[in-house]
Amino acid sequence: MYRALYRKWRPRAFDEVCGQEHITTVLKNQVLSSTVSHAYLFCGTHGTGKTTCAKILAKAVNCEAPTDGSPCGKCSSCIAIDSGTATDVLEIDAASNNGVDSIRAIRDEVVYPPSSLKKRVYIVDEVHMLTDSANNALLKTLEEPPEYVMFVLATTELQKIPSTIISRCQRFEFRRIDAEVIGDRVKHVCNEENIDIDEESVNLIARLSDGAMRDALSLLESCTAALGDGKIEYASTERQLGIANNEEVVSLLRYAAEGNVSEAMGILDKLYRNSRDLATLVGQLNYLTRDLMVIQSLPGIGLNKLGSSFCFSKSMFEELCSLAKQVTKEQLLYFFEVLSEAQSRLGYSAQNKKLVAEMAVIKLSTPLLVGGVDALRARVSALEAGVPVKPAQPKTTPVEKPKIAETPAPKAAPAEVKSTPFSKRAEFLESLSRKGAGTVYAFASTASFTLKDGTLCITPDSDIAEDKLSSPKALELITACAHEVMRAPTVVKIEKAPKTTVQTSMLFEELL
Repeated sequence: MYRALYRKWRPRAFDEVCGQEHITTVLKNQVLSSTVSHAYLFCGTHGTGKTTCAKILAKAVNCEAPTDGSPCGKCSSCIAIDSGTATDVLEIDAASNNGVDSIRAIRDEVVYPPSSLKKRVYIVDEVHMLTDSANNALLKTLEEPPEYVMFVLATTELQKIPSTIISRCQRFEFRRIDAEVIGDRVKHVCNEENIDIDEESVNLIARLSDGAMRDALSLLESCTAALGDGKIEYASTERQLGIANNEEVVSLLRYAAEGNVSEAMGILDKLYRNSRDLATLVGQLNYLTRDLMVIQSLPGIGLNKLGSSFCFSKSMFEELCSLAKQVTKEQLLYFFEVLSEAQSRLGYSAQNKKLVAEMAVIKLSTPLLVGGVDALRARVSALEAGVPVKPAQPKTTPVEKPKIAETPAPKAAPAEVKSTPFSKRAEFLESLSRKGAGTVYAFASTASFTLKDGTLCITPDSDIAEDKLSSPKALELITACAHEVMRAPTVVKIEKAPKTTVQTSMLFEELL
């Protein structure tokens, strides 16, 4: 029956565990000195060997002839545990058995001694998934179990475990495995499985695994299944794992640094049409930004001294050094902030991953669109480095200026008309009174009179007076009186009454 590579090549002894020597050394010494604890807590990221070490420890404490603290793998106890037929070694998934009833069943079982082995070992995986009531039920048994019972708890989220559980266990923290260690293990597996693979593909798998050995072997198996008996080369590995070509990623970042939005967007669209995973692409850009920052911060240090701290493709080191001279540290910090934000949005909840990636590329190319201190620093540093940051200017068609019609020269103003007071106002009013024009006399007595080039101009003091004096009968009577007073034909003109205004001070006085 076929088994997955990560199961087939799971370590069976402490010496086979990669990258966790600080833990396996302690466990071997405890087995040798018979000072094995009753409860262990293994914590760390996924794929780093927590469950593997738990199974090896279960074999070691039950092995009939341990070798240097590790199980021999040949005795009946080791064979039974490896085959899964040992009833005294129980592996429990707390994610699906997280209730108090499951813990009560364990509490009831521990009173019975093991049937065939020296110790009964309970391996509880994902122990942080236990409910509060289940944790409370486990406390007493975990603190003082029988001598023949041992607990090994494993978790990826230590912060979710109650401190009462942690204090009752010996805690070991599993570290992420170095890329070089993972690469050596992948090469060993490929040699044993007769898998033909090149060095670049091994390095790529080791980088993408992010410190998890199980993920590295799963990626290797995916590439092997896709190519069959063919050789696994770098180009085919990129295509199978859905990642972008290194040259394209570098070109995209270079165009973004230059502010060339069209070229950067063209590369992004090409990668999307070629079914490249956009979340992985943004991660590659982030790794590239990090490596450029390292190159700038450590000038003159070659690739050999950088060693495993270099995340991107080592074959492009010289090209990256050239790109590092074109950007500033402030720009790289701005790139990191934009790409990190895009990575957080490109999760499973993202409805349109291409839209998120496109907006990130536009932000990288045009810092003027983004506010904040990081964008401002990027623009200022680019200007100081002699690379002017220009905003994208839309293409506009020239607009013809409207023709302004020539206005004719203004006509000469007419000569000013001289006005003089009407000296015979009293005689005029007396004439109106004699003619029995009482209403006309009343409104005319409050008006002002002036002579303008022989024309008698009467200015009433109100609109009502203007209407009364402008009537045909009143105007005929006023003209007759004027002729009588002036002793000559006289033209009479009733001018428009001025608007009445009220002084502010008078209003205040009335209000008071």
